[in-house]
Amino acid sequence: MNAEALTIVATGIALAALNVGLIAWLRSDFADVKRGQSRLEDRLGAVEREQTRTAGLLEGLGLTGRAEPSAGD
Repeated sequence: MNAEALTIVATGIALAALNVGLIAWLRSDFADVKRGQSRLEDRLGAVEREQTRTAGLLEGLGLTGRAEPSAGD
């Protein structure tokens, strides 16, 4: 095998190793995104529960249904 053929083979191996490394890095990034998405869903659920509780309190106080004051106020 001459030097040129050896260089071509070595370049192919290096590129293959680079691709494998990049794919592994991308997979770990996707795992991090999924964990972050799960935490975000949990936080959104907490906000929805609090908003529902607040809406119930306002409804109980009779403060819902009026976007602007009536003419008599």
